[in-house]
Amino acid sequence: MRKRNSWPVTVGEQIHTVRWEEHGAYYDIYVDEELAVRIMKSDCEGNSEHDIRVGDKVCQFVVYDGKPDLSVDGILQRAEAELLRSERRSRRQKLIGGAFLIIMCTWSVFAWFGFQAAGEPLFGGSAVGLIGALAFLAVGIWLVVGTLRKK
Repeated sequence: MRKRNSWPVTVGEQIHTVRWEEHGAYYDIYVDEELAVRIMKSDCEGNSEHDIRVGDKVCQFVVYDGKPDLSVDGILQRAEAELLRSERRSRRQKLIGGAFLIIMCTWSVFAWFGFQAAGEPLFGGSAVGLIGALAFLAVGIWLVVGTLRKK
Protein backbone atom coordinates (compact mmCIF):
# COMPACT_ATOMS: atom_id res chain seq x y z
CA MET A 1 0.00 0.00 0.00
CA ARG A 2 1.35 3.40 -0.95
CA LYS A 3 1.88 6.08 1.64
CA ARG A 4 0.02 9.28 0.86
CA ASN A 5 -1.30 12.43 2.45
CA SER A 6 -3.05 15.59 1.31
CA TRP A 7 -3.47 19.12 2.60
CA PRO A 8 -5.85 21.97 1.73
CA VAL A 9 -4.01 25.18 0.80
CA THR A 10 -5.89 28.47 0.63
CA VAL A 11 -4.59 30.98 -1.92
CA GLY A 12 -6.66 34.14 -1.96
CA GLU A 13 -10.26 32.96 -1.94
CA GLN A 14 -9.58 29.60 -3.59
CA ILE A 15 -8.82 26.32 -1.82
CA HIS A 16 -6.36 23.99 -3.54
CA THR A 17 -5.49 20.42 -2.60
CA VAL A 18 -1.86 19.33 -2.47
CA ARG A 19 -1.32 15.58 -2.27
CA TRP A 20 1.81 13.44 -2.22
CA GLU A 21 2.12 9.73 -2.90
CA GLU A 22 5.17 7.66 -2.11
CA HIS A 23 6.21 5.17 -4.75
CA GLY A 24 9.21 2.88 -4.66
CA ALA A 25 11.96 5.34 -5.53
CA TYR A 26 10.13 8.66 -5.79
CA TYR A 27 7.38 10.94 -4.51
CA ASP A 28 4.62 12.24 -6.80
CA ILE A 29 3.23 15.61 -5.75
CA TYR A 30 -0.18 16.55 -7.12
CA VAL A 31 -1.80 19.99 -7.06
CA ASP A 32 -5.55 19.83 -7.66
CA GLU A 33 -5.21 16.23 -8.95
CA GLU A 34 -2.60 17.19 -11.58
CA LEU A 35 0.95 15.91 -11.27
CA ALA A 36 3.04 18.95 -10.35
CA VAL A 37 6.42 17.33 -9.74
CA ARG A 38 8.09 13.97 -9.31
CA ILE A 39 10.92 13.95 -6.75
CA MET A 40 13.40 11.11 -6.49
CA LYS A 41 13.90 9.81 -2.96
CA SER A 42 17.65 9.95 -3.53
CA ASP A 43 17.25 13.76 -3.78
CA CYS A 44 15.66 13.75 -0.31
CA GLU A 45 18.59 12.25 1.62
CA GLY A 46 18.79 13.89 5.02
CA ASN A 47 16.59 16.97 4.86
CA SER A 48 15.37 18.64 1.71
CA GLU A 49 13.01 21.29 0.34
CA HIS A 50 11.40 21.39 -3.09
CA ASP A 51 9.38 24.38 -4.30
CA ILE A 52 5.85 23.74 -5.59
CA ARG A 53 3.61 26.37 -7.13
CA VAL A 54 0.05 26.33 -5.77
CA GLY A 55 -1.97 28.99 -7.52
CA ASP A 56 0.01 32.22 -7.07
CA LYS A 57 1.83 30.92 -4.00
CA VAL A 58 5.10 28.99 -3.76
CA CYS A 59 5.05 26.27 -1.10
CA GLN A 60 7.74 23.77 -0.18
CA PHE A 61 7.47 20.00 -0.13
CA VAL A 62 9.90 19.11 2.66
CA VAL A 63 11.31 15.82 3.84
CA TYR A 64 12.64 16.04 7.38
CA ASP A 65 14.06 12.91 9.03
CA GLY A 66 12.40 10.82 6.32
CA LYS A 67 8.92 12.27 6.93
CA PRO A 68 7.30 14.22 4.06
CA ASP A 69 5.42 17.40 4.85
CA LEU A 70 4.22 20.60 3.20
CA SER A 71 5.39 24.03 4.29
CA VAL A 72 2.99 26.89 3.55
CA ASP A 73 4.27 30.33 4.56
CA GLY A 74 6.85 28.68 6.82
CA ILE A 75 4.30 26.52 8.69
CA LEU A 76 4.58 22.74 8.45
CA GLN A 77 1.12 21.32 7.77
CA ARG A 78 1.68 17.90 9.36
CA ALA A 79 3.38 19.19 12.46
CA GLU A 80 1.66 22.62 12.43
CA ALA A 81 4.92 24.08 13.73
CA GLU A 82 7.20 26.87 12.63
CA LEU A 83 9.71 25.64 10.08
CA LEU A 84 13.02 26.60 11.68
CA ARG A 85 16.21 26.27 9.70
CA SER A 86 18.09 24.99 12.76
CA GLU A 87 15.59 22.14 13.15
CA ARG A 88 16.11 21.01 9.56
CA ARG A 89 19.77 20.31 10.10
CA SER A 90 20.53 16.69 9.69
CA ARG A 91 20.89 14.66 12.85
CA ARG A 92 23.83 12.98 11.18
CA GLN A 93 25.62 16.32 10.80
CA LYS A 94 25.06 17.15 14.47
CA LEU A 95 26.30 13.74 15.58
CA ILE A 96 29.41 13.95 13.41
CA GLY A 97 30.17 17.46 14.65
CA GLY A 98 29.68 16.46 18.28
CA ALA A 99 31.81 13.33 17.88
CA PHE A 100 34.56 15.41 16.26
CA LEU A 101 34.51 17.86 19.18
CA ILE A 102 34.63 15.03 21.72
CA ILE A 103 37.55 13.27 20.02
CA MET A 104 39.64 16.39 19.42
CA CYS A 105 39.03 17.90 22.85
CA THR A 106 39.71 14.62 24.64
CA TRP A 107 42.99 14.39 22.75
CA SER A 108 43.80 18.01 23.72
CA VAL A 109 43.13 17.37 27.41
CA PHE A 110 45.31 14.25 27.43
CA ALA A 111 48.04 16.12 25.54
CA TRP A 112 47.90 18.98 28.04
CA PHE A 113 48.30 16.62 31.01
CA GLY A 114 50.97 14.60 29.18
CA PHE A 115 53.08 17.65 28.44
CA GLN A 116 52.61 18.90 32.01
CA ALA A 117 53.80 15.54 33.40
CA ALA A 118 56.80 15.56 31.03
CA GLY A 119 57.87 18.96 32.31
CA GLU A 120 57.23 20.73 29.01
CA PRO A 121 53.98 22.61 29.59
CA LEU A 122 51.67 22.93 26.61
CA PHE A 123 50.18 26.38 25.94
CA GLY A 124 52.79 27.87 28.29
CA GLY A 125 51.44 25.85 31.21
CA SER A 126 48.33 28.02 31.24
CA ALA A 127 45.15 26.51 32.57
CA VAL A 128 43.21 28.62 30.06
CA GLY A 129 44.01 26.10 27.29
CA LEU A 130 42.80 23.24 29.48
CA ILE A 131 39.62 25.09 30.43
CA GLY A 132 38.94 25.91 26.76
CA ALA A 133 39.42 22.28 25.73
CA LEU A 134 37.12 21.11 28.53
CA ALA A 135 34.50 23.68 27.52
CA PHE A 136 34.51 22.45 23.91
CA LEU A 137 34.41 18.85 25.19
CA ALA A 138 31.28 19.72 27.18
CA VAL A 139 29.72 21.32 24.06
CA GLY A 140 30.44 18.15 22.05
CA ILE A 141 28.85 15.93 24.69
CA TRP A 142 25.85 18.27 24.94
CA LEU A 143 25.43 18.21 21.15
CA VAL A 144 25.56 14.41 20.87
CA VAL A 145 23.32 13.73 23.87
CA GLY A 146 20.81 16.40 22.81
CA THR A 147 20.63 15.02 19.29
CA LEU A 148 20.17 11.43 20.44
CA ARG A 149 17.42 12.41 22.87
CA LYS A 150 15.29 14.06 20.15
CA LYS A 151 12.94 11.79 18.26
